[in-house]
Amino acid sequence: MTEHDQAKIVLSGRPDFEAIAAWVRPDSTVLDLGCGDGLLLKYLKHARNTRGYGIEIADENVIACVKNGVNVIQSNLEGGLAGFDAGSFDYVILSQTLQAVRHTEEIVLELLRVGREGIVSFPNFGRWDQRLQVLRGAIGFVPQEPFLFGATIAENIAFGADPSQGKREHVEQGAEVARLDKDVLAFPKQYDTTIGERGITLSGGQKQRTAIARALLIDPKVLILDDALSAVDTYTEEEILGRLRGVMGQRTSIIVSHRVSTVRHADQILVLDDGHIAERGTHDELIAHNGVYADLYRKQLLEEELAAS
Repeated sequence: MTEHDQAKIVLSGRPDFEAIAAWVRPDSTVLDLGCGDGLLLKYLKHARNTRGYGIEIADENVIACVKNGVNVIQSNLEGGLAGFDAGSFDYVILSQTLQAVRHTEEIVLELLRVGREGIVSFPNFGRWDQRLQVLRGAIGFVPQEPFLFGATIAENIAFGADPSQGKREHVEQGAEVARLDKDVLAFPKQYDTTIGERGITLSGGQKQRTAIARALLIDPKVLILDDALSAVDTYTEEEILGRLRGVMGQRTSIIVSHRVSTVRHADQILVLDDGHIAERGTHDELIAHNGVYADLYRKQLLEEELAAS
């Protein structure tokens, strides 16, 4: 039995380890915070050919890391992170519950400074009471076909926000970012306009932009746009995305789209083909790869040129 097979058996009780390994690219560099006995790094070395270090403070775990052939720095997390320059690793991993870590915000900021990508797993998350409600409360989700109520535009935007978030000034700010403000100001009653059941008096694009404004109002930690700009033209889409970039840069943002123009500025683009991830990278990397994404980009560029002529 190979060491890789042995590691898989040992890790069978920690499914998050295998999920982490699936996320890490082959031949990358990894820093594991609070690495314990080093089994994750050992697994990544054999499964993904990674290189890197672990940071661990407990004497017995440091000894276990050495026995497992893992490079380990004996230090607390703050001290260990401070010893590395910005962007020193492709990935920085924290595979224990964040709530068990002191100075959480400082460590996460350092994690993002030292690594190009950060991976945090929550093995104890399943024990939380009301965990789904906690998770959903941190997510702003905008589907392709949003549901609107037979109420005013302001009430639809403020739906789900607490009183401190749903003030008129906040509603108008959200509408401005979603590029809905000009449309609303053209209505006779502006934000007090009743839009009918399911927003029947609004166009498809106006419905989507109302839902985007609603999602922004709760200031979510995770923003998901599921083909949420499909009903607007490419010019309006670019204007909305330009306003959204500052917002998306302050949180985890996931955009699902069939348009290359919607995702081209993303930090990471995952290309799905027949239900599987076919390609992954930045826009420039995927164009250079000349695969599925590049082919789609050329087709959509040609369609835009033909439409403009």
